[in-house]
Amino acid sequence: QKFRYNDKINFIYDVPRTLFPLKINRLLIQPIVENAYIHGLEGKLGKGNIFLKVSYTEPFLSIEVRDDGVGMSLDKLQELNDFIQSHKKEDSLIPKVNSGLKNVIRRIYLTYGKLSMVHIDSDKNKTAIQIRIKL
Repeated sequence: QKFRYNDKINFIYDVPRTLFPLKINRLLIQPIVENAYIHGLEGKLGKGNIFLKVSYTEPFLSIEVRDDGVGMSLDKLQELNDFIQSHKKEDSLIPKVNSGLKNVIRRIYLTYGKLSMVHIDSDKNKTAIQIRIKL
């Protein structure tokens, strides 16, 4: 992405080295960061930033991906929040979905259970996705 966007987008991360050995599902963070590039910052005029922060307070791993891009529409934000709420309530498997972010949300709740948390906040100048999983 650095090659593709040159210096238009900065990727800033805060992941303590002590957390490197922890294992989580593959491709849990990548689709979220990719969405920040494509949907959040690609259409933004000027430079943009993506922030990744990971922390651990036993027994929960917290992951936050933020960008200072164009944000998402209220309809899209509501659709995603409704999707999150449906996964918190459902005990049965929910059919596969055709959205990378929805797929990540689905896999979080199926793998890590109802104690997990996904929160999405967005307005016209930012999007933040927070994930909390119990390890």
